Amino acid sequence: MEHVYVHELLDDAQGNLRVRFSHSRSEQEGLIEIIWRVGDVVAYANRDEGYQVALHKAAGGHSIPQHTFMVENSGWIAWLWSREPHMQDVFPDAVHYVIFTPDDVVEVLAQAPPQFLELPPEDQE
Repeated sequence: MEHVYVHELLDDAQGNLRVRFSHSRSEQEGLIEIIWRVGDVVAYANRDEGYQVALHKAAGGHSIPQHTFMVENSGWIAWLWSREPHMQDVFPDAVHYVIFTPDDVVEVLAQAPPQFLELPPEDQE
């Protein structure tokens, strides 16, 4: 499996959450941007590679087959709802998304799927 690398995580001025990544450590090659629109994101976290052990345990010790995936029966959602019960009423359809890289684990709870954009070379600088 080829690795992906996160180059930028941005909570922009409009309230969108943007994650730029590529299959290279270089920002000059094939950047992809994932965008969650304003109002769709419930919570997000960017954790270092040390958190990957917990993900492998959650996957039953199996390797994680993809770089981006959705978590079923999310412990994070269950934990958040137990501490903030009103959020379950406000965001009943929240989904747990993960971007898994050698250096980062980006997790997003959102009530709508993101948009994926392949950035042209002029937007990659």
